[in-house]
Amino acid sequence: MDMNKFNRTVQLLCPSCGCSQFIQETINNSKKITCASCGKTMTEDELKEKNGDAIHLNIHEMAHEARDYVEDELKKTLQKSFSNLKHIKFR
Repeated sequence: MDMNKFNRTVQLLCPSCGCSQFIQETINNSKKITCASCGKTMTEDELKEKNGDAIHLNIHEMAHEARDYVEDELKKTLQKSFSNLKHIKFR
């Protein structure tokens, strides 16, 4: 099973202006992220929290795709396993 087909990248957006370009800097072991457009500064966790809906939507879509993929693979495997039996059919 090729699980790489379920890898996703979610583009995080600035909650103020919607820009996707950020500048990261580490100050006293703390990561600060600054929007390249409007200059809003936040932590990485704050940025992820503000983009939570987009992240959860992608997780939900990926779960459905994975479920459909597993169902198809299971059906193919069962059909192949029972292909010699005349009285067993799959829909």
